[in-house]
Amino acid sequence: MSEVKRFYSGDIFEGAEVVYAEDFDRVTAERDAALLELSEIKESLAYRGSLLCRIEGQRDALQQLLNAADERADLLEGVLRELLAGTGNSPGANRKYGRARAVLAGSQKQSAPEPYQGIPGTSFQRLNALANQGE
Repeated sequence: MSEVKRFYSGDIFEGAEVVYAEDFDRVTAERDAALLELSEIKESLAYRGSLLCRIEGQRDALQQLLNAADERADLLEGVLRELLAGTGNSPGANRKYGRARAVLAGSQKQSAPEPYQGIPGTSFQRLNALANQGE
């Protein structure tokens, strides 16, 4: 955008500042284009804001469903443990409920991995095994 040349009138409008019509038209067109672009940006931001609110609402609803399903799974697992505890350890009970007992036993064994000892991918047991191989 080039500078608009301003002049002072000395004829009819003593001391009035005037510009050429082509400069005025160019600056007016640039201003109108900038205002239109600003309006489009505001409209886009409003749409994206409403979209974000809708997505956050969906996320929160899904999180509530997940929490409810998690609580139900925990409750059912507890009920199943109680039922299996009442069946005893007879061969017939082991045959009939063995799979359910194995699944429940597997879910109890899931624990956090052993922390590494400052070297990613290594645990204390692994470092001991490596040290013992070197002896």
